[in-house]
Amino acid sequence: MIFIISLLSVLRREGIYLLLVGAVLLYLAYLKNCNSKIRKRFLIAFILCEILVFIPVMINGVKEKGTELDAIIVHMLGEESLDRQIIAEELEIINGYIDLNIADKYNRDMGLNGFAMNYFDTTWFMDGMYYIQREKKSVTYEEFSDAVFAVIMKQPMVFIKSRARAYYAVGAQKNTYNLFLPLVFMLGALIHSLIVKNKPMMIIMIGVLVHIAITTLSMPASFFKYFFEMWLISYVFVVIVLLEIRKIEAKKVNILPVKN
Repeated sequence: MIFIISLLSVLRREGIYLLLVGAVLLYLAYLKNCNSKIRKRFLIAFILCEILVFIPVMINGVKEKGTELDAIIVHMLGEESLDRQIIAEELEIINGYIDLNIADKYNRDMGLNGFAMNYFDTTWFMDGMYYIQREKKSVTYEEFSDAVFAVIMKQPMVFIKSRARAYYAVGAQKNTYNLFLPLVFMLGALIHSLIVKNKPMMIIMIGVLVHIAITTLSMPASFFKYFFEMWLISYVFVVIVLLEIRKIEAKKVNILPVKN
C-alpha cells in the first residue's frame, strides 16, 4: 500500500497531495494503535519509497511542453474582464513566445468549445489556423512562464474565472449533472464526516477535493477523465449511504412490537 500511494504521488502532478494525505490515511488505517517503534519504521519506509519512485523522475527529468501555461494564458485572454493595460508588459513578453493575435481569434471563434481540446497547440486542426506557437521565439520558455505567472498574480480573479469556465466546459461535453452532482455528493460526504467525526472519511474527501482543485487550476483542456476519481468515489459514497439507510430501516422493522 505504501508503494501504491508513493507511485500515485508522482504518476501525475496533481497526485502530489498524496504525500501528506496518503501518509495520514495509512496511519489511521494501520498505525493508530501501534507503538512508536512501528510508526518510526513506517515513516522511514514511506520516505524511502517516495525517494525510490521519484528517482526516475529526477534522472529522466520532465519534458516541458508548456501546454498547461499555453492553455492558462489563452483561456485568460478569452475573459472579457481581463485588464490588458495592467499586464501590458507581460503580454509583450508572452507575445514573443506565442502569437496573441491568433489566441484572440481562437477565443472569438471557438468560445466554450475552445476548452475541449488544445486546438491552439496543434497543426492538424483546421490546417493549423489556430496554432499559436511562433516559429522563431524572441523569448525563452523561462521568460514566458514567468510572464504567465505574473499575469496570474496580477489578475487572480480572472484566472479563477477562466478555470471555473474550464471546469464547466467539462460538464458541457457530457451531461452537466455528471460533473456537478458528484461534486455536491463529495461536499455532502465531507460535511457528514465532520458531523459524525469520521476522520478517515474526512481525509479521503478532503484529498479528493484537493485533487479536484489542483486539476481544475492546472488542466490544459477540459477532459472528463481528470475528474473520474471524483465521479466514482461520490457515487460509491451514495450507494453506501443508501445501504446504510436500508439497514437502519430494516432494524426498525425488526424491533417493532408484535401484535397478538
